[in-house]
Amino acid sequence: MPRLGIPVARAELTRSGIGETIVRIAESVREDDVYIINTGCGAVNTALMELCIMIHACKIASARRITAVVPLFPYARQDKKDKSRAPITAKLVANMLQKSGCDHLIVSAAVALPARVIPRIVF
Repeated sequence: MPRLGIPVARAELTRSGIGETIVRIAESVREDDVYIINTGCGAVNTALMELCIMIHACKIASARRITAVVPLFPYARQDKKDKSRAPITAKLVANMLQKSGCDHLIVSAAVALPARVIPRIVF
């Protein structure tokens, strides 16, 4: 990112023959603060899995802190039950990001998520 004076790390993102996402971080992120910027373009489920896998790859590579930067929070409108036995999908997505290893999340779209949806990820 030349405007910020921060070098962009190299990473490879490929797909297997059956469509699985494969991520390889091409340089050391040990003890670094990592910012993963996800465009959110295209299929939301694919973008979400790419983000989770990228976060996890940085976590197991010993990154100190991982911040995900996304234009919108996937499934933000599914933040409460509208019918019985309906899932609260926004909470599931928040839990997925947390379990992947995300420490902080920056969302650029102004979508208000209730506190009950967000587990210990700092916005």
